[in-house]
Amino acid sequence: MAGYKIIYNPVSRDGKNKKYLSKVESLFKENGVDFELVPTHKPRHAVQLTENAKEEGYKAVIAFGGDGTAHEVLNGAAKSSLEIGFIPTGNGNDLASALGYISYDIKHSVTSIIEGKTRKIPAVRFGKRYSFNILDIGISSIISKMALKRFKWIHGRSKYTFLAMRTIPFYKHPRARVIIDGEEKTSRLVLMAIGHGQTFGSGMNVLPYARFSDEYMTVCIVEDLGRIGMFKSFSLFTKGVHGRLKEATFYKAREILVETDYPLPVEGEGEIMGETPAHIVQERDVVKVIIPQDWDLHNRSRSVLHLPEPPETKIAVPSLQTVHSSRASLKMKGTRNILS
Repeated sequence: MAGYKIIYNPVSRDGKNKKYLSKVESLFKENGVDFELVPTHKPRHAVQLTENAKEEGYKAVIAFGGDGTAHEVLNGAAKSSLEIGFIPTGNGNDLASALGYISYDIKHSVTSIIEGKTRKIPAVRFGKRYSFNILDIGISSIISKMALKRFKWIHGRSKYTFLAMRTIPFYKHPRARVIIDGEEKTSRLVLMAIGHGQTFGSGMNVLPYARFSDEYMTVCIVEDLGRIGMFKSFSLFTKGVHGRLKEATFYKAREILVETDYPLPVEGEGEIMGETPAHIVQERDVVKVIIPQDWDLHNRSRSVLHLPEPPETKIAVPSLQTVHSSRASLKMKGTRNILS
């Protein structure tokens, strides 16, 4: 069977995703394209549906929903010949925006899928799962975990900002040890973001120097920033100018190991993928995506095109020695050692 398997999340944006169904159907029919609309019914169902599409003979699978649906579909398609397109109608849509799609613009999405071009993109691997936009650890992952269960009537960046304001006063800075391509550092961790996309939390420009065309993952580590400093600098992360903070450092990397003195969630595309300690690796050419004909993987995300280019900043590129050379023993109370 050629054609498109369109996997949609009927509860995306608290069920508001359903209002786009008829328009999606009519646009694909107008273009004479074979397609099937398939709803998800439970967490990680889209992974299973995408894996089934390989055997069913579909040309492509379309993630119709938000970042969570995109995350699952892409994980189901990893290392296969399937092509993946997007109809971004969720709360955040950060991943689809980074690949040139316009949130809630159904006609643009369908046109991009039918007339677009395919490109292979890299991913960040943590355990057996991939993050295709940004994987993060720290206060941001705690906020994301909270967002899955609480205050569901608040949407988009407003929800992220609201939860951040509630979380910052109670954040306990973990003592962390990080090894980046063999180079080691310790810190009181605030936030660690790793990926190829630029935004999370509905447009928070946390990795303004990341690109899907890059041969490395981009990493931002914010450390030793107190609660008052977090409140004061919040708008800098929205604009992507937090590189001016002395507590923020950018890196390019291919392999990272992270340990913390208490477990922190590891989050990617709004999904909790596990917790620290974490071994994080870049993999190239993980999946084929369909992008708009006029888009390039080196472009900035559509969600930040209204912002000025980020200021130049120093980005550390560690020497590519083997990480085994600095895997010394780590003794932290309550934390098992993954670095030895």
